[in-house]
Amino acid sequence: MTGCHAVNDASALLAAIRAAPDDDAPRLVYADWLDEHGEMERAEFIRVQCELAVRESAELRRREVALLDSHHDAFAGACAALGLRFKFSRGFIVGLGHTGLFMHTGGTNWANSMLRFWPDGVVIDSTSTTLPESISTHFRRDNSLSAQGRYLLSGYAYPASIRFTCASAEGSVDFRGVLECAALHLDVHSRITGRHLRQRYTHIHVDGFDSFTET
Repeated sequence: MTGCHAVNDASALLAAIRAAPDDDAPRLVYADWLDEHGEMERAEFIRVQCELAVRESAELRRREVALLDSHHDAFAGACAALGLRFKFSRGFIVGLGHTGLFMHTGGTNWANSMLRFWPDGVVIDSTSTTLPESISTHFRRDNSLSAQGRYLLSGYAYPASIRFTCASAEGSVDFRGVLECAALHLDVHSRITGRHLRQRYTHIHVDGFDSFTET
């Protein structure tokens, strides 16, 4: 089989998974295809997580952890980037954790929108006028002054699609776009001001700040 045919087959299988997200059968067919194309660990990971979704097993849970520890970036594919770690369900990305913040890079100082994500689906949108090394208290999920919401991340294709709405006492802001390595490209609609913007957020590392380990 040529490389072009292999890519087309993979695209068709992924499309079948997207079309029936609650059905494990397309995922298991895709796992068989991965086995046939030399991606045995990825295939096993999908099967293990599909089985764990219907029954708990200490042995399978240990195998899931071992596969993720050894192959996280390979399983994340093109979404993998320094400082990012993903949560998987039934073999595919559904959540995001990271070692810092996503900062809107359109301005020239730190008084810009910043985003922080947790793997259980929580996201906060806030601002800070201080340097990133000193904002760990401000960007906690229990900060009542931050706008907060829940995100949906779909990792069936690259770039991964993401959407969420963050609400505060002032109103809400809608975000729709994609995650591309360590950058978010988002269409932003403020229900507070009525403004529509297209913004790019870049991930910045903050020492001791890891949202993946906080849940």
